Amino acid sequence: MAKTELLNYKIFKLNYENDVLNEQQIENEELKLNTSLETNVNCNEKEGTGICTYTLKMFSENENILFNVEIVLSGLFSYDKNEDRKEIHVEIAKKVFPYLQSKTSFLMAMIGIPDFILPEPELEPNDVKF
Repeated sequence: MAKTELLNYKIFKLNYENDVLNEQQIENEELKLNTSLETNVNCNEKEGTGICTYTLKMFSENENILFNVEIVLSGLFSYDKNEDRKEIHVEIAKKVFPYLQSKTSFLMAMIGIPDFILPEPELEPNDVKF
């Protein structure tokens, strides 16, 4: 396991459009979401620091329901320069994800969709591409 430390995080973008009228639409499964989650990790070799950015986009599959969410959240981290870059990517992404997950759950509750939990992506060093 790579040695990383999350130093800080920040929400850079938070947009939503919500035309879901009531919980009945949710219970009747009229609202089905497409979800796109991207992770980008940039390391500064000289400083031994980096930024891990998650971009989450969710939208309704139903064209008759206007529902869009976009969240961009980044975490500043430090790392041991001797560690494997792929392991650093996975380790810091796993540390930043719970912050994205909690902010997403909070937003969804505020816009009328309680009990929403963003599933954690399965990340392995072999999946990381540069």
